[in-house]
Amino acid sequence: MSQHFFQKKAVFIRDEDFDRLIGEYPLVVVCFVQSRCDLSRRIRPILNQLANDYFPQVKVVKIDLAKYKQIGERFQIDCLPNIFYFKNGQRMNNLVGLLPDEVIRNKLEELL
Repeated sequence: MSQHFFQKKAVFIRDEDFDRLIGEYPLVVVCFVQSRCDLSRRIRPILNQLANDYFPQVKVVKIDLAKYKQIGERFQIDCLPNIFYFKNGQRMNNLVGLLPDEVIRNKLEELL
């Protein structure tokens, strides 16, 4: 995926791109969502702003669990939205639910 692919907003990725992406970029924020979930729709502007503000240092992506159920099972995701932070290929922590922008940013800032 090109650098341009990530500019301006958090993009959806496929589950088959997940492991490569996590290994390729030093800091990745992954938000697991579901297309028909109201909270998943409401977190979209927060993720897009995060992607824009931290580009190119941080990659912000989304995975739709309605399409890719296996990855949800892999990480035992029960609640949405669910945000995972990966640094150098390792899962560092995660946040669950629709949280304020500053909470999501503070967790990211801890990893920079």
